[in-house]
Amino acid sequence: TELSEGDIICVLSQFGEVEDFNYPRDKKTGKPRGWCWCKYEDQRSTILAVDNLNGASLLRRTLRVDHCEKYKLPPELRDKEDEPDTYGPAVSKFAPGAAYRDKDLASSQTLERGVDVFAPAADDSKQRDGHRQLSAADAVKREAKKAKKASKKEKKRKHEKKDKKSKKKAKTDDE
Repeated sequence: TELSEGDIICVLSQFGEVEDFNYPRDKKTGKPRGWCWCKYEDQRSTILAVDNLNGASLLRRTLRVDHCEKYKLPPELRDKEDEPDTYGPAVSKFAPGAAYRDKDLASSQTLERGVDVFAPAADDSKQRDGHRQLSAADAVKREAKKAKKASKKEKKRKHEKKDKKSKKKAKTDDE
């Protein structure tokens, strides 16, 4: 039992208006290749279809439905002169690190040139990204200082809260 293009379009049209449908077939045998592309009229329909059909079972086969970043018409329908091939080295706005592309970053590391975790430990006197590298002992001291400062702030806050309560109680006793 095989689904025709019409059957698949019927299933997909439950979630919105199908604008374009591509059901590739084997060039030699003419049999379907087992997958298709569908373009909806609006994004909401696409989201509905993905949410409702992904993982669903149809004729004892589990469907895999997902979003496509850049939909292209089938090769026989698109005009090759007007539309350059966007597959390949073109950079996607959804690619890792795309949000930081061409922006000034706080450090010199990038996704292409990250931190070398296997490099030998840096000398304490050397500068890195405009800041002195801390030794482990200095880092522990710094954290202990921060904790002590936070503890003092917490004690002061509790003391002030206690004073407020006692003043409030004294005020109600005077009345």
